[in-house]
Amino acid sequence: MGEDKANTNQHRRLLLRLEWPNDTVMAVEVDLEQQFLERVWKLMLICEKIQRTMHGKAKVVIDNACCQYVTIHSEPPIRWLLSMAKVDAWCQLQCLWIPNDLLLGRLGQCRVMAGMRENRTIVDQDAVWFEESDGNRDQFVSVRLGRDWLIQTLQSTFNRSQR
Repeated sequence: MGEDKANTNQHRRLLLRLEWPNDTVMAVEVDLEQQFLERVWKLMLICEKIQRTMHGKAKVVIDNACCQYVTIHSEPPIRWLLSMAKVDAWCQLQCLWIPNDLLLGRLGQCRVMAGMRENRTIVDQDAVWFEESDGNRDQFVSVRLGRDWLIQTLQSTFNRSQR
């Protein structure tokens, strides 16, 4: 629950709710290709092997993630995203595939965060997530997408490519 697919035949972006800060309605839009997701899966397996063999947690930090952070300032885009994800509240939204040509600003007042200095994709054995900072003390962290989500996404992508 809290995740859904929209227009699976088009090029898509993944929209993730921000976990931090949690006092405003913010999301991160990420361009994800199948090759990237396959590499993330391999990195998860490597992190798992490191934990088993070296008895310590491992995580991989990938700099310069291809994403943009968006604040949503009006109700229409929030309601649209909640209905697409089939959830009742913003805190229930995890992630949502959106068409590449969708601009949230067309649905209502939204702003893309500018001035981000450090953007990262972080992978550990259990999840992948995105972090960004604006060079000051402000940091933005997306919800974590777990192994189950990744496996399910890869399988559905594989099944679509087989058709």
